[in-house]
Formats: sequence, structure tokens, C-alpha cells
Amino acid sequence: MSMESESWHKSYIPEGKSGNHPCPEAVYYAIATGALARAKSLAAATSDDASFERTKAVTTAMVFSALCLEAFINQEYFSRPETKKILRRKKRKKSFESKWFDLPHLLGNRTTFDKSAMPYKAFHELVSTRNRRLVHFKPHMEQRREEGGVPC
Repeated sequence: MSMESESWHKSYIPEGKSGNHPCPEAVYYAIATGALARAKSLAAATSDDASFERTKAVTTAMVFSALCLEAFINQEYFSRPETKKILRRKKRKKSFESKWFDLPHLLGNRTTFDKSAMPYKAFHELVSTRNRRLVHFKPHMEQRREEGGVPC
């Protein structure tokens, strides 16, 4: 592989001081909203091709919405001195969901999200679906077409 092909992304994705994209959540958000608009535009279509395109658009919107939320919370979480202390003391990573649950406290609120109510329930369902069914897909966990499941 040539040096040119190894660094193609550098001309398309600007880097911040750390070598990472300075605002990945903005890129993920733009991808998610574009995919959602595409899914909405295909909502009334009935052909198999349009149905598959709609499924692709919805899947893209879900994955990139979760990526956007994860990038945002990581930036917020790791930009605060108090969270850095917590992470150093515990010597282990906090889950994506636990960071969101902790954020209101870090921002000075006395209460946090109610896990049994919206918007936390929608957030949990999005992350769970992204992880279990889209990113870390395990075929044996899905209902097969012949068993009445959704066809692939």
C-alpha cells in the first residue's frame, strides 16, 4: 500500500491537536440526520428495493445517532477535572450509559435521569439496539425468517 493511499483520510478529515477529528459528534450528527431524511423520503415507497433502502437509512441513522451521543459524552466527560479523578481512582472505564447518567450531577444538578422514563428509555433502547443488533450482531440471538422473524 502506498503512502498516498494510507493517508487518504487526512485530506478529508481534519485533525485536532491530538490527531483526532476535533468534533466527531458533528460529523456523526450530519450523517444521522441525512440518513433520517432519506428514510422519511422513502416511507411511502412500497417496492422491495425502496424497503431495503429505507432499512439501510434507518440503520445508518440509528448507528450514527448513538455514535454522536457517545462522542459527545466522552468529550464532556473527559474535559472535566472531577471525572478525570474518578477514572484515575477506579482504574477502569465507565460505560457509555453510566457517563450519561452521571452527567447531570457533574453539571451541578441534584437529580439525574429517571431510567424508567423518557428520554432515558429512548436513549437506552437506541444504544442497546445499536450494540446488540447492529454493531455486535449475533445471528443466534435473532429470530430466523422461518420462525416468523423479519427477513434479512
